[in-house]
This record gives sequence, C-alpha cells and structure tokens, in this order.
Amino acid sequence: MGDGNKIGTGKLSVGQDLATFLLDQMTRNRIELLPISVGDAGRVAVLPFHHKDPFDRLIVAQSLAGQMPLVSRDEALDGYGITRLW
Repeated sequence: MGDGNKIGTGKLSVGQDLATFLLDQMTRNRIELLPISVGDAGRVAVLPFHHKDPFDRLIVAQSLAGQMPLVSRDEALDGYGITRLW
C-alpha cells in the first residue's frame, strides 16, 4: 500500500505505516469499506457534473444509493442532495 498523497508530501504524519494505521482506525471506529459495484459506476456516469473528481463522484453515488450520509468538508458535494456531515 502506498503512503497516500498527504503523507507522501509531508503534510500528514500518522506515526506508523499507513496500512497499519488505517486497519487500526477501521477496527477502533467500526468502519467498513464499501465495495464498488457496477451499479455505483453507472450512477457516477449520470450524476450532474457538480464535482470534477471522479473518486468524490463515486462516493456521492454510493451515498445516494445507500441513503447514507457522507463525511466530507467539501461543499461542492452539496449540489448532489446528499446529507454531508462536517
């Protein structure tokens, strides 16, 4: 697993290997990864183009499909009608 963009540029330090840190945090906070389905990809293709980042658009599609809030500070996501926390 790579070090991630923020860690690689020195803007973020987690004090240990990123994979170890992520697995520990996922366990502590009961976080589960969502699989990316063909349906998710199809929803991304029909979303309005409020946001340019394809990964952000993917998590919007998953948020809409699962009727789940999305945790992000990116206000550009508000145009999708999701519940954004943060």
